[in-house]
Amino acid sequence: MTSPESNFLAEPFDQIFVDRAEADWAFDFLADTVKRLGIRRGTYDPRFALTLTRRAGKPCLHLSFGGWLVAGFGGPGVTPHRVDLALLADRVSWDERLVEFSFERKEGEPEVRIYHLPLAMIRSLTSDLAAAYEATLTFIADKFQHWQRPAHWKQHNPEIIEALFDREKREALFSGLLAEKELRYERHFTAFSQELAEEGERYEVDVGAT
Repeated sequence: MTSPESNFLAEPFDQIFVDRAEADWAFDFLADTVKRLGIRRGTYDPRFALTLTRRAGKPCLHLSFGGWLVAGFGGPGVTPHRVDLALLADRVSWDERLVEFSFERKEGEPEVRIYHLPLAMIRSLTSDLAAAYEATLTFIADKFQHWQRPAHWKQHNPEIIEALFDREKREALFSGLLAEKELRYERHFTAFSQELAEEGERYEVDVGAT
C-alpha cells in the first residue's frame, strides 16, 4: 500500500501536477526528451534549460533547447489543455485553435509550432504522435547543435534537471527538501519565448567555422 507521504508534492509541483504519479510520469517524459535531444546525463549543456515560469498566475515547468520551448506542463485551472509541445506542423493536422504560436524560421526550414494539448493525449501517446515528436526533436537538435546560451538566461534549474534522472533527488524535490530559494522562476511565458526567438540568431555559433 502506498503511504500518504509518498503521494505528497511540495510547492510548486503540487500546482503543476495533480498527484505524484502524474509528476513522475512528466519527469520521465522530460528525461526521455532530453536524451532524444542528445544531452548526456550528468554533463553541462549550454543549449538546454529547465525553468519554472508562471502563466495566469500559476506555475508551469518548461524545457527549452536552444532558443525554443520544446515541452511545458501547467496545472489544472491554468487552461483546459495543460501541455505545450513543439511539433513539426506538417506532421500533424489539428484544429488551428490548438496552435499556441509558430517559431520564426529560416528560408527552406519546416514550420515548427507550439501546440497546446490535453495531458491525456500525451500520456497515451499514439505511434503517429510519437513519431512526429521524435522527428521534431531531431530537427531541433540539429538546428541548435552549436547554440551558445544567452548570458541573461539565469533561471535555469539544475536541481530539477538532476531530479529527471536521479530518483533520490526527485524524491527530495517532490518532498520539499530543497531550499525554496533554489527553485528560480523565469519571466512570463510569452515574453520569454518571444525574447529568445528575437535574439536566437545572435547566439547561434558555428564552432566548426574558421
